[in-house]
Amino acid sequence: MKLTVFTPSYNRGRELKNLYNSLINQNLDDNYKHEFEWLIIDDGSTDNTGEIVEKLIKQHEININYQYKSNGGKHTAHNYAVDLATGDFFLICDSDDVLTQDAIQTVFDTISDIQADEKVAGMVGYRHLQAEDGSFDNMQIKFPENAANVKLNDMFDVTGVFDTTQIYRTNVLKKFKFPEYKEERFFPENWCWRSIDKQYWVRVIPVVLETGKYQMDGYSIGSASHVAAPNKNPNANADYAYLYYETMHGLIKRIGYYGKYKAFQRHGQQTKHKENVLLNILSVPFQHYFENKYFK
Repeated sequence: MKLTVFTPSYNRGRELKNLYNSLINQNLDDNYKHEFEWLIIDDGSTDNTGEIVEKLIKQHEININYQYKSNGGKHTAHNYAVDLATGDFFLICDSDDVLTQDAIQTVFDTISDIQADEKVAGMVGYRHLQAEDGSFDNMQIKFPENAANVKLNDMFDVTGVFDTTQIYRTNVLKKFKFPEYKEERFFPENWCWRSIDKQYWVRVIPVVLETGKYQMDGYSIGSASHVAAPNKNPNANADYAYLYYETMHGLIKRIGYYGKYKAFQRHGQQTKHKENVLLNILSVPFQHYFENKYFK
């Protein structure tokens, strides 16, 4: 059973060495040392990422697969990586993160536990964030005590949202690729996790698997502005809002997201989703709100 560690990178060559060091210094049983690959998708970098990775490859410490593509956003790099991955499971680790020393061994041990249960799509562990002063957050929000298999959306509704490390079966990710749109370089990551949640469970690993920090030019910082403002392609917002309508708890919230979907659908000519006549009527005030907010 093999594992792919996927890292999307855009002008982050300077960060990759730290992640590399964490990969070559894993505490791994001998039979697992050659059972993982590091798959780097360079999303059109203009720095020296390629040269840096070439030097790492020549050290022959671990199996590294480096691929360059034109810039399309993290979600397109993810889709490309899912197609290229040789691992049965797929761990996502950003370029500015590092894995804890026992992370990969812990993942392999958990794979052994869930491998036969096809209703479990993967695993989720803690991602520990570093503050500007070098200290780490104290993880005040945690997994429910004694949790085993969970639905991420349901869990976050109870605990609040916190940063996690996610590992999924590669064949499941192939079924839930991110939508790609012309001229759209951003699509929220949780679209994928919410979609998977509709059909599968994930196993909780209640330990820290990776540590990291938000970069001011990074995906997580940039995502906040994209949540507040519409994407370039209205169909992207329509798809995202419709998924939230399908998966959100609470009638008012669902009506609100349906209204948001209808507002963007109207401008994007999005027609692929099933319409709800009653919600179309109930969501009219929300439709007007989002119409005025984004299109007036």
